[in-house]
Amino acid sequence: MFYKNPLTFLNLAVFMRGQVFILPVLYLFYQKNGLSLSDFFYFQGIAIFVSLLFYVPAGYLGDIFSKKKVLILSMLFALTRAVLWISFSGYWIVLAGEIAYALSRPFFSGIVDSYMYDYLQTHDHQQKMVQNYGRLNFYMSLSSAVSALIGPFFLKDFSINFLIALEIIFIFFNMIFLTLLPETPVFNNRGALIMRYQRVFSVFRFVASRRNLFVPMLYSGLFSATTILLVWCFQPLMVFSLIPVVLFGVISFINHSCRALLSCLSHRIKQYVSLRQMQFLASGCFLLSLSGMVISFMIQSMYLAIACLVVACFATGLQLIYTIFAISYVHSQIHSQNRALVSSLNFMIATILSSSLLIIFKECVQIMPIEYALTGYMALFCIAVLLGIKKVSD
Repeated sequence: MFYKNPLTFLNLAVFMRGQVFILPVLYLFYQKNGLSLSDFFYFQGIAIFVSLLFYVPAGYLGDIFSKKKVLILSMLFALTRAVLWISFSGYWIVLAGEIAYALSRPFFSGIVDSYMYDYLQTHDHQQKMVQNYGRLNFYMSLSSAVSALIGPFFLKDFSINFLIALEIIFIFFNMIFLTLLPETPVFNNRGALIMRYQRVFSVFRFVASRRNLFVPMLYSGLFSATTILLVWCFQPLMVFSLIPVVLFGVISFINHSCRALLSCLSHRIKQYVSLRQMQFLASGCFLLSLSGMVISFMIQSMYLAIACLVVACFATGLQLIYTIFAISYVHSQIHSQNRALVSSLNFMIATILSSSLLIIFKECVQIMPIEYALTGYMALFCIAVLLGIKKVSD
């Protein structure tokens, strides 16, 4: 099986990479290191911004050296975070670890799909890209769901350092599977980096000048940023509401499951729901989730918080569907030679909005209770949605 389809090693590597057992209890790790709630949001914002800066260079390195080697390099960054966090503690160590892991994201997720396509094209099987990429995303979602359940369960009997040690073991298995992958063609076009940035800015100007393209991408970014904010509020809310640690993983599992299930059903949902209608549905669910979080932070109720978190999980699934709808619509309006760059541009818009939101939110929670900060964002979100209702195409 492995010999006939070496991409099985890639699927296994993706599964191993997703075993980040500390993620569902990351806020507890921050508290252990004496960091505040504002530090928690601030570091996530910095991490997202750092990953944005390296997506284009990562693709460039993958083209001129080897995509396989860049994938292995990404795991060295992930290993750096784990080694730092298990060996040392403190403000700067946590920040350095987050930056190291942020670097691993573009060097992995920004390369893995192009590696797969290059491999399939080499064997004249590029028509199987959708099938293989779908399988890869299945392993990715499955991995996140499994680690979300296991991490908090182990924390009942072991320390956070034990979770990090487990992550190190899985990182080494990941690197073993990556080394077993075959090489793909390398393009030694060393002057291409500047040209890539020039094309990105050229496509951005093109998209920004056309409202029918820019508005769906902008709202896709807004919903993605709101999802990031909601998800990073999960753990502080669960700590505040005295929800048992073992349930941290259950909530994370529900979140990943909702996103995976709704994304699988997106093509069927598209038959009955338009892009504008999905904007209404997602916006309403986001507002309900934000309202629930505000009330939950004001009233310490475990059951209210759990109900709010479940609704928020559903909202993040609707966000993913809206993004799929929006990107599908945008791709139908542009030339095929610009599709890859437009996809990158959509990711960049979402990343910039997410990073900016988390960094600003950090400043807000330093000077006011988190429920006030969430209320302020909810008001801004309402204004943004109302302004865009008539500008989104069906």
